[in-house]
Amino acid sequence: MGIRTRLRLFQLFHLSKPASDRLIYQAVYARRIQSILEIGVGTAERALRLIEVARQHYPAEQIRYIGVDPFEARTSSDGPGLSLKLAYRQLRATRAQVRLIPGDPLAVFSVLANQLGAADMVLIAWPMDRQFLPRAAYYLPRMTHERSLVLWEQPSPSSVEKSVKVLTRERIESLAKNFRRAA
Repeated sequence: MGIRTRLRLFQLFHLSKPASDRLIYQAVYARRIQSILEIGVGTAERALRLIEVARQHYPAEQIRYIGVDPFEARTSSDGPGLSLKLAYRQLRATRAQVRLIPGDPLAVFSVLANQLGAADMVLIAWPMDRQFLPRAAYYLPRMTHERSLVLWEQPSPSSVEKSVKVLTRERIESLAKNFRRAA
């Protein structure tokens, strides 16, 4: 690994903004993540960086990135975002296998959960109330395998920064059971 690559990884792992993304990049590197499912693509900056970090272990053509986002249907409360065409153009330039799915993330979960395949990492970056988490958790086992890392980004109550929480397999199964009982 060259000095330029090492400096870039240091910057991503320790200096990148927002600070909550640093742990995500570190996890992608440490766990050798090859397939990523991101719910809430936003401006695609993080997606580009996730692919960049994954390329340290795999050729770009072997990295799979799936992004679910409303794209053009975003509202002002959803935060900044890109059009589907622009997001695809930017992500496709990485040479990774890119699949972008427009629509409401929870609706996409229910329709495509069996088609998306298992991802090494699922990053839920869509502003989702706690009441919707059990519904999402119901579909997560179909999109993950036993070693998958599931991360949930949520606003931190005490600051402007967001926090990232790991959803363990046990927690996901517990939430899914609660959803099945309520349904």
